[in-house]
Amino acid sequence: MSGMGADVGSAQPVHRPLWTPSFHPAASNSTSSRGWARPQRLRRAGGRAPVCSAVWRLVRGKSDGNISLMSSLLAATSAPYSTYLPEPETWLHRAGAGAKQLWCMGLLSLLIRGGSGCKAAVVLYLVLVTTLSLPRHVWGPQLRRLGTLCALLLLLTALGSDLAAAEGLERGPAPGGAGLSALPASMQDLPGSPRYSSVLLKLGFLRVTRRSFRLAVSTAALTFAALQSASLCLACTPPERMAAAMSSALSPLRVVGFPADELVLTLLLALRFISMVFEEGRHLLLGLATRSVDYSGLGVRGTASIALTGVVRLFANLQARANNVALSMTARGFAGPGSHHLRLDRGAAFLQTPQNAILLLSLCAVGAVCSFIP
Repeated sequence: MSGMGADVGSAQPVHRPLWTPSFHPAASNSTSSRGWARPQRLRRAGGRAPVCSAVWRLVRGKSDGNISLMSSLLAATSAPYSTYLPEPETWLHRAGAGAKQLWCMGLLSLLIRGGSGCKAAVVLYLVLVTTLSLPRHVWGPQLRRLGTLCALLLLLTALGSDLAAAEGLERGPAPGGAGLSALPASMQDLPGSPRYSSVLLKLGFLRVTRRSFRLAVSTAALTFAALQSASLCLACTPPERMAAAMSSALSPLRVVGFPADELVLTLLLALRFISMVFEEGRHLLLGLATRSVDYSGLGVRGTASIALTGVVRLFANLQARANNVALSMTARGFAGPGSHHLRLDRGAAFLQTPQNAILLLSLCAVGAVCSFIP
């Protein structure tokens, strides 16, 4: 008895779950394919679903939309665009700053002088160099956003460049009415030959012509190459080396009084200021995200007012940052670029880096390919 009493006294209370899911065979008509009982929707006496559930779904959808919008904006400002990334070090990091600047100028020259096929080849080459020079988490968002921007620019230019009629161009009279002979037989349409048409696509009052398509391709390709090549060079090169390379390139112009030092100092300060812009924008977005503002409930006017206030606050903060930079330079005795020597890291010599030869030879190969593409 004593042993039984000890066992009873040491027994622990049994914890039972508050709710146990009931399992039913999968063959039942009221179950899902996994065998779990389907949840029954509560209804009113009239057979309608509760109004609170619909309101909750609406509010939840709005909040999810606000959260997704803020998340996308914060992700866009988390990695500053055109900012130097020291890690991981790739082959493009070891190339010289002067070679990269020459490479960018060569890319833009190929785009200006080449046709539509050449522009497409240059864009594909630039995408390949970007994927080989930056980590995936960096070049993925960059190419996605820039590709979306260029695709939108391509569409708007192709559809909108021919909406406005050209002024000063009038249709002339027929050759017979002007006393001219008809076209010779060699210039007339031959039977079975395809007819030439300047209109490629027509959607109501919108149309895409050959001229508008070429203009759209040129605009999108130039925008993509100019932004992505500059961003790629700045992401793989410190700002001091970029400024030093420009100073070396502009040094012969100092003889004729060209303000090379002022231009180099302006470039260096601008490259340093890019990260400040992204930092201030991220701080403003974090402040808006912590307040959980329901923009759909504010309407168009309220949302526009908040956006305008945020832009004004951003420019005010950037102006304060620029003023602080100027005050700090003045406190350190800076009286002008002419009276101070910029001690910049110039890196290795131009001919001592094999990556320079690889970069420029690849550009020459693309130029040779473009010479065979119409």
